[in-house]
Amino acid sequence: MTTKQALSGLRIVDLSWFGAGPSVSRDLALYGAEVIKIESMARMDAMRVLHPSAPGPAGSVNLGGWFNNANCGKLSALLNLRHPESKRLLLELVSVSDAVIENFAYPTLERLGLGPDVLFEANPALVMLRLTPMGVTGPKAHWSGYGYTMVAIAGLTHLIGPVERPPTGYAVTFGDTVSSPGHGAVSLLAALMHRRRTGRGQVIDLSQVEAAAALLGGALLDYTVNGRVQQRTGNRSPWASPHNVYRCLGDDRWCAIAVWREEQWRALGLAMGRPEWVADPRFETFAGRKRHEDELDRLIEGWTSSREPNDAMETLQRAGVPAAAVRTPHDVLFEDAQLRHREHFAWLPHPETPEMLYDGPVFRLSKPAKADLRRAPLIGEHNDYVFQDLLGMTEEKTTGLVVDGAIQ
Repeated sequence: MTTKQALSGLRIVDLSWFGAGPSVSRDLALYGAEVIKIESMARMDAMRVLHPSAPGPAGSVNLGGWFNNANCGKLSALLNLRHPESKRLLLELVSVSDAVIENFAYPTLERLGLGPDVLFEANPALVMLRLTPMGVTGPKAHWSGYGYTMVAIAGLTHLIGPVERPPTGYAVTFGDTVSSPGHGAVSLLAALMHRRRTGRGQVIDLSQVEAAAALLGGALLDYTVNGRVQQRTGNRSPWASPHNVYRCLGDDRWCAIAVWREEQWRALGLAMGRPEWVADPRFETFAGRKRHEDELDRLIEGWTSSREPNDAMETLQRAGVPAAAVRTPHDVLFEDAQLRHREHFAWLPHPETPEMLYDGPVFRLSKPAKADLRRAPLIGEHNDYVFQDLLGMTEEKTTGLVVDGAIQ
């Protein structure tokens, strides 16, 4: 680490796996927190072997693209938590740490004999984030699932797609990458600030489903106040018109356009060389544009279909109209001017493969300006540091626990 980061000196024991939990601790590691990911060869984080994988040694568990991106900047230590001696080691580590993150289905941690009461005996000032699927109380607390499942249960999936078709859902694990990590990181930092003022730790019970449901504020309020159950509307919006994704020049190329205010509508007509649209009685008001939205979409697509997505986007943006080219993966990595300007992506060296591509942080702190982006760990790479440097064990003792199956 070349510079002192905002979270330097903070140590987090990361018991989480797959998507939501690792994405919380990833953001904290990027800004200086020492995140120790506890892994086990006996029950390995399945993201390690998910494709796409980088080229490397046959049978290696260190090459998974999803895993590496979600765990960059962390340390890795092995503990088989079903082994009695490993539990003692974990509690020792907790005693010299500030926080614990877990996202197991409830009550997995309790069954392992490592519930909050046990962890707080080891460290009364501990901050613990429990990012379970359904929370730790209620009749559905034992439900398990992944990001796709959580956004579906929350109701987000129901609202995505054309009204005449079944729900399409998200193309990515939105719950694992956006709703749960965002709520998780902010709540954990808030609890740590509270501890700094009061000296008291706490348990944060953050349901992944509730984190996703928070994004449904308007729909929930509409049902509560008006008794309406909102339905899918495709790419359209009740508050904007035009509001859609329009075909552009090329194979499967598109541009999104959203007009929210009257001055944007007038600017769109001028930018497209169609001032007569603005004067058309059908489109003169927002209500009129909504009534004739099919015809309006047809006219706009007549303009966009003769232009490449970037050309359409830049023409409209210069005029003050919200517009964005729909990006392919290649576009996102190599052609997006905003991401290039922010130096969002980084190629980092890796011991077992050629350089690997990583996402940078989605936010920046004022001091220092840049996050400390480092590669993800090899499995068990930091055993010696954790067990010998932090916990003071001898090399012989560590080796004995490896042979005995506790460090595995």
